[in-house]
Amino acid sequence: MKSKSISVTIITGFLGSGKTTLLNNIIATYNDKKIIVIENEFGETNIDKKLISNVDSSKIIELTNGCICCSVKNELGTVLNSLIISGTECDALIIETTGIADPGSIIKMFLGGDRVNRYFKLDSVICLIDAKNFLNSYKEYKEAQLQLIHSDLFIINKIDLVNDNELHKIESILKEFNKKELCKTNFAKVDGIEILERNVYSKSKLSNELILYSEPVAVEKNHSQAFETIHVSYKQNFKKRLFLFWIEQFIHLNSNNIPRIKGVVYFAESDKQYVLQCVNDSFQLYETDSYKESDALSEIVFIGRDINNQLINEALESLISK
Repeated sequence: MKSKSISVTIITGFLGSGKTTLLNNIIATYNDKKIIVIENEFGETNIDKKLISNVDSSKIIELTNGCICCSVKNELGTVLNSLIISGTECDALIIETTGIADPGSIIKMFLGGDRVNRYFKLDSVICLIDAKNFLNSYKEYKEAQLQLIHSDLFIINKIDLVNDNELHKIESILKEFNKKELCKTNFAKVDGIEILERNVYSKSKLSNELILYSEPVAVEKNHSQAFETIHVSYKQNFKKRLFLFWIEQFIHLNSNNIPRIKGVVYFAESDKQYVLQCVNDSFQLYETDSYKESDALSEIVFIGRDINNQLINEALESLISK
């Protein structure tokens, strides 16, 4: 495999949202790029592979009879390893998950091991929204909510099947999860939408994203699985050793309720900016090239259920360097 890391895009979205159509449109739009597709279907027969066009079948890798986020996760690791060993040349890797997948555990694979990070670079997680059925699936299925939490671009599909009032409700819910990247389309068309090379997981982009979160906000709480977003910020610097110990313990105890945490933090022991990424029960903290400015704030966003804002603030304040 070439020395430059391969850009990885994950496509998620609930059952019937049009992910395979979206995949076909992406491939047609980026026809100048060499793309490898990892295709996951829940069941023993992968029908979707037969629906993918304009890609050499040898470049489509099937994972069947399981959800990519759980029972075939080890198989995904094996596939990635085989791509490394074979030296396969490509510009982008697209992973299409099954409609009932929680993409969090897939993201963890690319935020974790050094071997994976050396050859693959997580670029973006795109969630396709079925406008016709979203308001029901969002309320009824935890998986649909988890797909929202872990995604950085929402594409609302089938907008011709809903009225303006329904579309407004969908947009209002989605904006609580992602205040910036939201597109609307029919037939999963991607004209004018930046899909590949978004660099969402780059060290520089997260700090700009966090300023979009101001006061704590909650999504519509009319069911037991409602998620909320909490934003905290601190002028003072943290003690690095204490912070690392705390965040490791926190996600170990709370990952079921708070599956996503991201932030920009500063430590008393360093003049550099650090980026924090937590997905389920694993986390990554890495130094950026940016230096601490006099008015710099440590900012952290927690996304999950039943978040105790007061206890989190009290805990974080105890980690501040006096």
